[in-house]
Amino acid sequence: YLYGPVGSGKSTLCSQVCEVFGLELFVKTATFEPTELTGFKSIDGSYQMPAFVRLFRDGGCFVFDEFDRCDGQVIQVLNDSLANGFMFLPDGARVDRHKDFILIASGNTPMLGGDAMHIAERQDEAVRDRFLFIEVQYDEKLELQTAPHNAWTRHVQAIRKACLKLKLDIVVSPRASYTGGLYSDISSWDELE
Repeated sequence: YLYGPVGSGKSTLCSQVCEVFGLELFVKTATFEPTELTGFKSIDGSYQMPAFVRLFRDGGCFVFDEFDRCDGQVIQVLNDSLANGFMFLPDGARVDRHKDFILIASGNTPMLGGDAMHIAERQDEAVRDRFLFIEVQYDEKLELQTAPHNAWTRHVQAIRKACLKLKLDIVVSPRASYTGGLYSDISSWDELE
């Protein structure tokens, strides 16, 4: 479970892990319907298989973004399938977990509930026990190396530090460095170097 502030690179990290291991990647943002994971029987009685079941059965990486915002029924489907190594589908079929199936969940909180900056559900310990928690923070050195304009980026980082020091509920992510450096009047920022 990767957790950290908005724009810290959690989704990018997941994509890079899949590329290294040659795994198919599917990203799903917080969901509130278990059928989005288990699938459903359509009006004609045929089973509609979602990406989660396909990857669970055939291997691949399912990234569940904003996991800390999910409904408890959805979490229960994941708990059961991860704990048991198999799941039952709405049509009664049993699907076993492929040896190369990986679930990476991510969110802004460590699943202990929300705060002024993040809407999130507190998850019980049975859920939290299924995961290894890895905190992902802003890498300001990387931000300086990859953003288009150093002076602008240093200015963004100074604003970020000031917001943290003043305990303001304002997100100042590296996205501000990347987009602001492209669209600001670059010459006016040279004095900040």
